[in-house]
Amino acid sequence: MDINILKKNGLIIQWKDGLWEVKYFEHTRRPGRGGVFVKTKLKNLETGEVITKNFIEADNFKPVELRRLSAVYLYQKGDFFSFMLLPDYEEVIIPQKVIGENEKFLKEGQELEILFFENKPVNIVLPKKVALKVVEAPEAIKGDSATGPTKIVILETGIKVSTPIFVKQGETILINTETGQYVERVS
Repeated sequence: MDINILKKNGLIIQWKDGLWEVKYFEHTRRPGRGGVFVKTKLKNLETGEVITKNFIEADNFKPVELRRLSAVYLYQKGDFFSFMLLPDYEEVIIPQKVIGENEKFLKEGQELEILFFENKPVNIVLPKKVALKVVEAPEAIKGDSATGPTKIVILETGIKVSTPIFVKQGETILINTETGQYVERVS
């Protein structure tokens, strides 16, 4: 397979009897020995396992086409998450191991996309930014503003995020779902 197709984060490939998402890639030449390889970080969509793999031209893998459907997050029950597909209002249950780190950005009523392979949900795609309410924030101390300081706040989903000191409890802030970092204050 042509390793040059490994040029996009988020690409899904079928390799070693599983579906893997490319989380990171870097095309590299071997000095002196010739040849090219692609250094990747892959996430198994079924188990959540993350590995590092160097692909060469002889490696056997293939990109797969996934069906994307719009959905709304409904609720969590134990290790399972419930979503409603928007085209037909069908409920889909997805295990936590498929949701993975995305769990910390989910809130009820949130719109997103679910990726399906052979009618089985294999991943979710969150919006690039999500608005979450600050439920706990320490008070800023007078004189703290000289060097652009930050503080750790807790959001409605339970995650902790570093924000500027002016962010207060009860406010809503935007979080980048790819980096988990504060973007801006909404209210």
